[in-house]
Amino acid sequence: MPACLGGEVALLAVATGLWAACGGAPGGAARRVLLVLAALAMGVQSGAMLAASPALRPSTYLTGTLATFLMRGAGGLQGTADRWVPVRLLALAAGAAATAAVRHAAPAWAAALPSATVAAGLLTALPRRRMNPREPGT
Repeated sequence: MPACLGGEVALLAVATGLWAACGGAPGGAARRVLLVLAALAMGVQSGAMLAASPALRPSTYLTGTLATFLMRGAGGLQGTADRWVPVRLLALAAGAAATAAVRHAAPAWAAALPSATVAAGLLTALPRRRMNPREPGT
């Protein structure tokens, strides 16, 4: 999965660079290239989720989170309550608001947020190397 997320970060970094080069207002061919890069990044992310577990079938994160939240609220899903669903919805709204604010204040930097958040996710997915002071070479 880290390799997939690394690929996604690379695609988003290229998109961020192109977005910034266009001053935050891409048009024509640049807009189409950005669309292709974003679509590829989303596909890589879906592949990473499938690689992690077939149970994590790709669907849009917002759609899945919202459907789960509404179904649990309506009593349509039985089982343990997932108290993190409302938190995820709030985080999505906060991320959208942050991106809109950056887009308004500094349009050339608006595309940096997706690559930064995926890079942060990648760092949490990387295996941690334990440091043992008694072990030689560490």
